[in-house]
Amino acid sequence: MVDGWYVGENPKEFPPGPMERLVYYARLAPSAQNSQPWKFVAGNAEIDVFADEERALPAADSDRRELHISLGCAIEALRIAADYGGWGSDLAYFPVSHDPSLVARVRFALAGPKRDGS
Repeated sequence: MVDGWYVGENPKEFPPGPMERLVYYARLAPSAQNSQPWKFVAGNAEIDVFADEERALPAADSDRRELHISLGCAIEALRIAADYGGWGSDLAYFPVSHDPSLVARVRFALAGPKRDGS
């Protein structure tokens, strides 16, 4: 599991696997009060995005609105990084009913190189 604060000894070194590289970019997303209230679990071709309750801001965000906006920013950064790297993505919000902390599951498939850079 990767949280928002791990940068390693040399932040210029990218993680070895493609899913870990996507997480590297996703965790740089903006968040409310820079709380970075997310955790990522990278699988073979999917990444689960969890709400990190320990980083939630209950006094300032009692209805968890900002928490979910922050998670949306991380998910969008994840998908933008994937698209830039030639990966297509399929997003499912709250994919399992028994774990409300699992906010999203993003599955990836290699879409191929872009022709015109857009």
